[in-house]
Amino acid sequence: MEERTKTIAAISILIGVAALILIIIGVVVTGKKIVSPIPTDNAIKIIFITPTPK
Repeated sequence: MEERTKTIAAISILIGVAALILIIIGVVVTGKKIVSPIPTDNAIKIIFITPTPK
């Protein structure tokens, strides 16, 4: 049973590393940020254009 647990742990680590590498490659290829802390200009305009409830 101990050998099987080690095998499962090794496989899960390999899958995790592979997924991380794929995510990094995807971000580099697209050249986009995953999370942008600064909203775009359009988002700011929409906030100010929408009427405030009275």
